[in-house]
Amino acid sequence: MQKLTQAQREQWAIDGYIRVEQALSQEQVAFFDVELDRIRQLPGWEPNPDGPLGHYAWLDHAVDRDPEGFMDRRVLLHYA
Repeated sequence: MQKLTQAQREQWAIDGYIRVEQALSQEQVAFFDVELDRIRQLPGWEPNPDGPLGHYAWLDHAVDRDPEGFMDRRVLLHYA
């Protein structure tokens, strides 16, 4: 198993994600591709085009009132 490089750790700290090449087999990619297409056909999956900017609905159950849990971590980002 490979470890993250320093550049990958920095990218994770800035963006909150990293791109990992060849993490899934071709069969796994094909499986998830079919599943995502299937799920996107279910009613309510896609955002409402009449909503603000066509975004997904607000999830009240996901509200995090602890500032340490906020996605916008200015101490980690260049505009802090």
